Amino acid sequence: MKERRWEPGGPLDVGLALQPHRRGGGDPTWCRSGDGAVWRTSRTPDGPCTLRVSVEGGSVHG
Repeated sequence: MKERRWEPGGPLDVGLALQPHRRGGGDPTWCRSGDGAVWRTSRTPDGPCTLRVSVEGGSVHG
């Protein structure tokens, strides 16, 4: 498992920022959890992956 942190210059809504990658309301590869985190799945050259993106304490965690 890998983790990356980024500190944006201001408040960020990860759901709004990642919304363009969603393929409609029934997209099974995109989910927003109750804590505001966005879960994405995709295929990569190394195989399938799952990514959770959230904002905690002003930092974006992926």
